[in-house]
Amino acid sequence: MVAPTRSRDRLSVLIGNMAGDPVNVNEYQELARQALPKMYYDFFAGGAEDQYTLKENVEAFRRITFRPRILIDVSKISLSTTILGYNVAAPIMIAPTALHKLAHPEGEVATARAAAASNVIMILSYMSMCTVEEVASSCDAIRFFQIYVYKRRDITAQLVQRAETSGYKAIVLTVDVPRLGRREADIKNKMVAPQLKNFEGLLSTQVVSDEGSSVQAFADSTFDASLTWKDIGWLRSITKLPILIKGVLTHEDAIKAVEAGAAGIIVSNHGARQLDYSPATISVLEEVVHAVRGKVPVFVDGGVRRGTDVFKALALGAQAVLIGRPVVYGLAAKGESGVRRVTEMLKDELELTMALSGCPTIKDITRGHHKILVRHEIDLRLPTLITSNQLCQVCIITSAPLNDAKEQFFPTTRWLGLGPLFVSWYFYLGVSKRPELARPDLIRSGNMAEDPVNVNEYQELARQALPKMYHDFYAGGAEDQYTLQQNTEAFRRITFRPRILIDVSKISLWTTILGYHVSAPIMIAPTARHNLAHPEGEVATTRAAAACHVIMILSYMSTCTVEEVASSCDAIRFFQIYVYKRRDITARLVQRAERSGYKFIVLTVDVPRLGRREADIKNK
Repeated sequence: MVAPTRSRDRLSVLIGNMAGDPVNVNEYQELARQALPKMYYDFFAGGAEDQYTLKENVEAFRRITFRPRILIDVSKISLSTTILGYNVAAPIMIAPTALHKLAHPEGEVATARAAAASNVIMILSYMSMCTVEEVASSCDAIRFFQIYVYKRRDITAQLVQRAETSGYKAIVLTVDVPRLGRREADIKNKMVAPQLKNFEGLLSTQVVSDEGSSVQAFADSTFDASLTWKDIGWLRSITKLPILIKGVLTHEDAIKAVEAGAAGIIVSNHGARQLDYSPATISVLEEVVHAVRGKVPVFVDGGVRRGTDVFKALALGAQAVLIGRPVVYGLAAKGESGVRRVTEMLKDELELTMALSGCPTIKDITRGHHKILVRHEIDLRLPTLITSNQLCQVCIITSAPLNDAKEQFFPTTRWLGLGPLFVSWYFYLGVSKRPELARPDLIRSGNMAEDPVNVNEYQELARQALPKMYHDFYAGGAEDQYTLQQNTEAFRRITFRPRILIDVSKISLWTTILGYHVSAPIMIAPTARHNLAHPEGEVATTRAAAACHVIMILSYMSTCTVEEVASSCDAIRFFQIYVYKRRDITARLVQRAERSGYKFIVLTVDVPRLGRREADIKNK
């Protein structure tokens, strides 16, 4: 088999602007899909059977949300850690994945050089298309070597000895493949197994199969399905290197692995390529961690696509994570530089997550930084939301999402702050005074454009009225925007318990907020740069607040001055600030607000660093 070759110029033309500047690891998958022949892409991307576990490996991370801590010094963040005694730049390892020359002509050598440049550990697959020795001589780095136990034990022994001689620091024994999982894309594509240089003179990997994938035929003919726990002792007897066992998913097997002398455990379902409907690895990580009781380090493999995922795994007890497919996608798209960029992206996102969660070092990340969402399950410990009359109940209980290095959600208490929705309404009203923003498709909006019947409809009007850059600035969230969606969806999971036969002929919304009488328990949240929505900016917003007799919180990023807003009308106003490195700036803003009659200071404390708002990055 010949590895694919292609012009980088052709690739850039094929995939357009995204090729030049992916902003997250996920975007490399589409680049790889467009760059690779379908057979090869399916081989790397596919899972077993219905691919349920393949999806769950990623989705299970999304069900874990953060409990960020605030007002902690995160001016310096360190990602460095140790793995089996070796110092590395981050708790990230490159998982053993096969046949890298199908993704790029330089194959595993390019991957190894990228790992060395990023100072992370690479685990070389036994199905490497570059030899153990070629990868070892390509750069100075910490490497582990992954193997299976074959029917012919002499093959396993020779590979282990070659790895040890070449300076590899550990053996990773994969134990979840007594037979190869049913990878239906490979069967349909009749995936062909290339000859592997590591096996030259030992056996042929070019097995011909009339029934589909020759990769499966090769595995079935060579892997030892009779392998048991006692064989770990044999492997330990032929090498001085520590042995990590990869493929553990239960506490029972974790205990057996420790008893068998494993130096570490990798929680893995083989990238969802073996037994479909096995659990997502992150969902069983804690089970394994608790079982080993700190006797050996535990690592987790599968589903990591974000620095937030790395943080979640560490908080649940993993010492490091393994990344597989993202590395191959980076390699397919941009070779060595793509692999390096993938690892650096994850490191950058992890650093940001640590800063926003109040964790200056890896050791500061604890289980207390997490909440795990429980679906379709009543949590009797949840406090009643409105204690006076018990008017609310939670229909589907989930833990309230707090933060995933994204826009943060604080549970509603007495008042609601209306931010993006209010500004969306404001966007629309601004169109008549900003003819350069008017668009013909507003005419096609029909009645909704003239007569919105609910607050949500203003968002679509705003989307149509504003340049994309401005709409994205206001409407977007951080990274995958999971928390942005959950901020709304969490309200939908709360239902009512209405009471009847009570005199409601007179309804009053009036209440007091910090001693000030207002017409409703609603406040206008501090949102930035209102002049992007309307030429009068925050002056128009505060006049509207005054007319409705609600409190407005003026943003420190107001495009109108503190004094201009204060003099525009008679209203109750608060002022929002950050504390800057130059404390004199903060002090002056506070003093100006106090002199101008603002009633309270709102100190925002959840931005030690700005969240990664990818729409703004793309829009520049």
